[in-house]
Amino acid sequence: MSNWVGRIVGVAALVVCVGGCSSLNAHCTKDTDCEAQQYCDPDLKACLQEGTGSWALGWVTPTDQAVVGGTVALSAKFNGQAGATPSSLKFGATLADGGSGGTGTLAAQPDGTYQGTWSPTAEGTYGLVATYEGAPVDGGAVSSAVAHVRVDLTAPTLVVAVEDSGVPHGTSGPTTYDDPAAGYAGAYRRDEVRAVTVTSVDSDVSAASLSLQVRGDDGADGGETIALTGATGCDAGAFCQTVQLDFAKPELKAFRGHFAVTANAKDKVGNPAAPESETVAVTRWKWRFATGDTSGNNSASVAIGHTGTIYVGTAQDPGGELFAISPEGSMKWDAGVGSVTTTPSVGTAPDGGDRIYFPEASGTDLKLSFVDGAGEVQSSTCAVASGQMAANSFSLTPASVLVTATSETAATVLSDGSAQYLVALRPDDIGGIKCFVSGTITPSAAEGALAGDGLSVFYPVRLSEPNANHVEGYTLTSTNWELAQNYPVGGVDVGLVAPSVVVTDAGVAGGGGGAGEGGFFNLVDGVTSWTWPNSSAFTGFGQAKDIIQDASGVSFGGVVGASSAPFKKLVRVTGSGSSALQAPSGEITAAPVLGAGGLLYTVDNSGNLSAWSSSDLTRVWPAPMDSGITAVTAPALDCSRGPLGAKKLGRPGVLYFSSQAANVYSIVVDSHGMDTTAGGWPAYLHDPRRTSNAQTDLSEFSCE
Repeated sequence: MSNWVGRIVGVAALVVCVGGCSSLNAHCTKDTDCEAQQYCDPDLKACLQEGTGSWALGWVTPTDQAVVGGTVALSAKFNGQAGATPSSLKFGATLADGGSGGTGTLAAQPDGTYQGTWSPTAEGTYGLVATYEGAPVDGGAVSSAVAHVRVDLTAPTLVVAVEDSGVPHGTSGPTTYDDPAAGYAGAYRRDEVRAVTVTSVDSDVSAASLSLQVRGDDGADGGETIALTGATGCDAGAFCQTVQLDFAKPELKAFRGHFAVTANAKDKVGNPAAPESETVAVTRWKWRFATGDTSGNNSASVAIGHTGTIYVGTAQDPGGELFAISPEGSMKWDAGVGSVTTTPSVGTAPDGGDRIYFPEASGTDLKLSFVDGAGEVQSSTCAVASGQMAANSFSLTPASVLVTATSETAATVLSDGSAQYLVALRPDDIGGIKCFVSGTITPSAAEGALAGDGLSVFYPVRLSEPNANHVEGYTLTSTNWELAQNYPVGGVDVGLVAPSVVVTDAGVAGGGGGAGEGGFFNLVDGVTSWTWPNSSAFTGFGQAKDIIQDASGVSFGGVVGASSAPFKKLVRVTGSGSSALQAPSGEITAAPVLGAGGLLYTVDNSGNLSAWSSSDLTRVWPAPMDSGITAVTAPALDCSRGPLGAKKLGRPGVLYFSSQAANVYSIVVDSHGMDTTAGGWPAYLHDPRRTSNAQTDLSEFSCE
């Protein structure tokens, strides 16, 4: 063609003109930068002669004075007369001292460029020249101008650092914050979020190339790898990037383990850094609080208040105490009360704060008492057998927080050793506190918990009674207690002695048994709807302990002992009682708790905490907790909480339980709190506040 006027996008200003270019300005940006009868090509940034047959060969990449490394991508563009387009170009590289840096071929591409690669073997400054050999011009060749490049083959180095743990460690008063397992003092906690910083002394690291992965360790076969994204710049080195690591995200199918944080990056010319990792210890342990109870007879589970305060009593008599513990493990207060051998129940005071109900034995007094959220023991209580109770012959039942249209009511069973009474306490009744004390109830209640449903309560009959296989029900009227509808005198025969019952949309359910026998049952309107195994097969199965039930009527509970040989199992019985799954476990005598996300949590009498799939009883992880635990109480599951008790929605939940030695444990789990599907009984005494009432709205405890 007579005049070259094509546009070559992005071509470097490294051009040779043949046949018509009188001179070339490699740095032109406009036509006035060129000589007369020349124009400035905006893509080549070169002056070309007007009205002549021009040839042009230039580098697209690399540009002059570029820094390159490793395998270098080369791209050139040739513009010549019609019919003079080659199928390939040659290139050569020459060191500054004249030594050869290699040669190669650039192949024609559909987009009109010529591309190839060059792999220099040594660092240094090179000159690159592209050549069209055999061109129909004088001399038979067209060559580009020299592109001077510096080759960098040195990989950068990286340093990975995880910000120090931000949760308490060591011991403070009665609280131990460090996981007692060897090697885990100061470990990161499962619910922490900490910064990961990647630095380098090399300033040419490409931030865009940085990738960070975290691999969780389940203590056996490792865990999944997750990517950390959203890194931002920082000022801790020539190169510095930081990103947040949420320790709740990587897989941890164990109580404790290790996370490996690995960084990969390249410098700006593509030299890859060696992967750099930091491995850190991670634990679910949050804290252990020692109440100082020396009786060794604690059997009371913990209760959780509206803003996450943990309440637990001690069994010493005299000297029993009720403790209030913050979600972070510090003691808020302790109230000197009588021996508290049952689980407190947390109600709601008129100002919206906590009101803690608890049956207590103090000397020869037996009563249902309450404490306000500040730890002030109220003088007004409901008592029976005052001054008459025989020492050590009493029994106490955890209170049920009943539902009324006017004011809150707490109910329990008190026994003075010779008789039992249903007792209800209404602190805010018109005219002041009001007590409802029944006459002697017969048959008497087992020393488990009442299960409430509105103003009705249900209980299994005590083993020593002639009709010990029965369930009784009473309703609190405006004046006193009456037998519940469909529960006549004599109750309902379920064929089992049960420690406690639950009330759900599916009915009244429980598990029980005695030496060498046991099973599960469900009642609807005072009639047995199913048992499992059927009543003729109870013998040899083993005694079922306190159970829970999900919203579809599926029951879960531990089973211990058998007539043929001791055995320990966790059992899942379908809502119809037609089938069950059984999984080997430790001796689980306390009720499990059903967590959000389909996980079930148990603590056995050897202190082993386990997480299970609630759908098939696959054990997700087991974990030895703490040495010396010989018995535990039923766990409670709460939301993660801020310093003032506000819920941290969508964060890992916290499991609480107490031991026989009255130590309280706080453990981070993966469920975001308790399962709150309406209609179920997902925890011992129904919910974290231990209201033991089916009408307590479970949505109150949602952590999502």
